[in-house]
Amino acid sequence: MKRLISLLAAVAFVLGTAFAQEGQTVKVTMTEYQFDMPTTVKAGKTTFVIKNAGKRAHNFQIKGEGINEKLSVNPKPRETQTLEVDLKPGTYAITCPVDFHTAKGMKTTLTVK
Repeated sequence: MKRLISLLAAVAFVLGTAFAQEGQTVKVTMTEYQFDMPTTVKAGKTTFVIKNAGKRAHNFQIKGEGINEKLSVNPKPRETQTLEVDLKPGTYAITCPVDFHTAKGMKTTLTVK
């Protein structure tokens, strides 16, 4: 009986660790001059699924804590792309640097806890 309990505990640990490492998925919809997405997420491996539901070209760019490179994707209208990021706790700027889209309000702040 003790062996069965130990075995079940080991299996639960392995499965729990595997699921914990999978990360999270954040859906983002871009339209003319706005992002529709959560503004708070948990720290860790994050896959952004970014859909350009607009009629114009848009860019999803993220800047913030621990991001030392340009992280962005450019889905064409009606196209979806993904971006994987290991997010640390902090505040991140999400912008669309195409033309003057950021100035027109296509920006948001993402808080990572």
